[in-house]
Amino acid sequence: MDYLRPKTIHEAVDLLSKGIPLAGGTQLIARRHELEAVIDLQALGLDGLTVRKGLITVGAMTRLQQLLSTEVSLPEALRAACRFEAAWNIRN
Repeated sequence: MDYLRPKTIHEAVDLLSKGIPLAGGTQLIARRHELEAVIDLQALGLDGLTVRKGLITVGAMTRLQQLLSTEVSLPEALRAACRFEAAWNIRN
């Protein structure tokens, strides 16, 4: 299996025909023998939170633990869902 780590979103889109995006990876473990390549999206800057005009935007690569540890005021239901989803080592 090839490990690909694009530096730009355009490069990542071009690589999608060669593999599947790696975003956490827990769901890929069971399928690792059937994959040709994984595309690591960590270097693309798709993580984090922004707040603008009262609207909170959560980046696609934001880790659940980042949501739990942020000082941004988030709805308690979102924080509870993050805690419910997985243990700390998987949320991180």
